[in-house]
Amino acid sequence: MEFSTGSVLSRSLSVLFRNLPGFFVIGLIVYIPLFVLGVILASGDPTEKSAMTMLIGTTLLAILLSFLVAAAVVYGVFQDLRGQKASIGECLSVGFSRMLPVLGVALLAGLATVGGLILLVVPGLIILCMLYVAVPVAVVEKPGVTASLSRSAELTKGFRWSIFAIVLVIGVLNNIVERILGAAIEASDAILIVLL
Repeated sequence: MEFSTGSVLSRSLSVLFRNLPGFFVIGLIVYIPLFVLGVILASGDPTEKSAMTMLIGTTLLAILLSFLVAAAVVYGVFQDLRGQKASIGECLSVGFSRMLPVLGVALLAGLATVGGLILLVVPGLIILCMLYVAVPVAVVEKPGVTASLSRSAELTKGFRWSIFAIVLVIGVLNNIVERILGAAIEASDAILIVLL
């Protein structure tokens, strides 16, 4: 299959829609502790200091859980691309086992990208495209944190303009979806919209 922006986005959307119910359930299961914590926090009347502590704790929990979801979904996508179906339990199991390496890879890739953006915008964008597949590498190939970054740089060589276009299109689509959901949340307090 040819690697182009259109082909990657088309295949990504078809994998997403084929697995949307399972990925939704994975996200729902993983984020249950965050929902419960949110309900508990909303029911109390915290002081300013305890509110800040709860906000920091909730944010850290949300970040940690997002890496669990990322690892689980990456495994599910990889299995789909291999023509196999991964169960929700299998995806969650792999997600739990790869969560910390994924966290390390994402942290280092994020720091490198931010460092490049601080120097000048262009080096940051190059680093972003170079390390774009570091998290999937950490989940599927399991080479270790720094080796995942090196492997990502190797895999993206020669495709970085296409990856930049993909990142741009996904960013625009993500922004549109966030605005639509944000408007829906403001217009209604429906719990389903908040969950989405």
